[in-house]
Amino acid sequence: MACVIGVASARPAAADQPFAPVDREPLAGAAVAADSPEALDAAWSVLRAGGTAVDAALAGAFVLSVTMPEAVSIAGAGAALRYDGKGRHITAYVGREISSGAVEPDWLARIDGRPAPPLSDGRAVGAPTLLQMLKRMHAAGGRLDWARLTAAAERHARNGIPITARTAAALGRIYFPINGAGDRIFGGSGPKAQPAGTVVRNPDLADVLAAIGRDGADVLSGGVVGRNIVEALREPDWPGRTLTLDELARAEPSVVPPACVALPFAGLCAPPSPTLGPTALEAVSLFLAAVPPAPDAFTWANTLTQAHRLAIADANRYLGDPRHVVDLMPDLLTTARIGRRARMISQTRVGGLPAAERLSHAPPDLIATPSHRRLPPVGSIIVVDGEGDAVALSLTLSQPFGSGIISRGVVLNAANASFDAPPPRPGFRHATAIGSGRRPRLDVSPVMALDQDRRLLLAATSGGGDDAPAFLAKTVVAALGLQKSAASAVAAPNVSSANRMTDLERMTIAERLKEPLEDIGHHVRVRPLDSGLLAIVRGPDGAFAAAADPRGDGAARVKAPADAPALDSPKRGS
Repeated sequence: MACVIGVASARPAAADQPFAPVDREPLAGAAVAADSPEALDAAWSVLRAGGTAVDAALAGAFVLSVTMPEAVSIAGAGAALRYDGKGRHITAYVGREISSGAVEPDWLARIDGRPAPPLSDGRAVGAPTLLQMLKRMHAAGGRLDWARLTAAAERHARNGIPITARTAAALGRIYFPINGAGDRIFGGSGPKAQPAGTVVRNPDLADVLAAIGRDGADVLSGGVVGRNIVEALREPDWPGRTLTLDELARAEPSVVPPACVALPFAGLCAPPSPTLGPTALEAVSLFLAAVPPAPDAFTWANTLTQAHRLAIADANRYLGDPRHVVDLMPDLLTTARIGRRARMISQTRVGGLPAAERLSHAPPDLIATPSHRRLPPVGSIIVVDGEGDAVALSLTLSQPFGSGIISRGVVLNAANASFDAPPPRPGFRHATAIGSGRRPRLDVSPVMALDQDRRLLLAATSGGGDDAPAFLAKTVVAALGLQKSAASAVAAPNVSSANRMTDLERMTIAERLKEPLEDIGHHVRVRPLDSGLLAIVRGPDGAFAAAADPRGDGAARVKAPADAPALDSPKRGS
């Protein structure tokens, strides 16, 4: 393989270890990549204070809820992988909201044969489990107390921070509910949205973060904050149809083994269903099974986009909440099945939208959801500490600013908007159909790769919704298969094909492939492909390199093993 386009043991809980301030450089080999410089600084400060990878990732995540409010909320959703360097194993965490018992399928029923409008009121909000997920991670791998982990985020929320161009653009595309807290906090939405650089303060969120620091992660599921959330969801048109305090208290994350596949150069792992993790693993596996040796740019793009399209087709039929739908995604990752599916990838002629793989033991009434774009905003952070532990964490809202409902400064997610309507054909169902007590699909997928001795080789995250499997496949294969640098792998031009269209990244050399791909049947469009990739990769010398996508606002920093100074990755234009 020769071408990428453009490149040719659990610790004691914090309660047992009172925080003792320390100021030192992170131990040898530490690395951080985050989707905002402020989150990177918070994570690095925690490492300097003697914190672990988990501590640093949590500190960065809290800051992302302040610096990226369109994408991250402590009442949003997320998924993570935690690598235990001593035990050399990975644990997956899934913090997806759980729909209320009051949810009814007719909320998304078709009206006069047309799709129902997206849920955007209190009905869209599910019981969040993200803070409980962070609590479980902290219990397994944290060292510092919660007050240390929330301090930077609380300070930014209270003192104010300039909104980014990305946040300003998101504000311009939405409308907060009338008389709600959104316009008060952010100074307006829609045509009244404030420009980039406007300093935004959120003292209510600062108070909630201070409460988390003082009382721990349970404050969102009970007490004053929980009661405020329940009250914020009571709307005159929907009496009684809301979350209850009991549902908030009972909502729990999943802590499970990861889904994994064996690649020629590494073992690759991701969180399981209902995340996009299995889909990312399938896309990488299909690409490697189908791509010929030493591919040119055309062959690389043609193979990757077809592999991506096949993986998304399978996800649209089988990816759902394994608590309610039999989890068939592992069956799609067997070696025999990958080999058979990869033979559908052609280098000379591309057909229409492929169907999902037929599985003989799949429920006969389970059919694919309609193909549509899923592009939720995402904020991520990756940390490797000097003790060899690592965390890759991705956080998301189903759409910019979630439901638009803000309680005590906390953005409530429109999780139920990620469900699909019941199929119009009687007697059939979707894996992602709306229902009570369920978790919708979660369009994030942090990944980690291990070598034959189960040592960490790579950790990566991506935005882009259902484009993420293609972005991650590009990065993993470039970094590990072609041994490109982390920065080169992340920055290489993007291609994807999550539906009938094949997308090539605008203003890159991928544009040159438009006509050749169209000649073999691709329906091509050239557009921006904002991947928001982050990656930390171990080099041949054992040192980690970190990179943040030059398309975004992220940053990366490493501490070399031989006491070299900490280095920040260059930003675009520097």
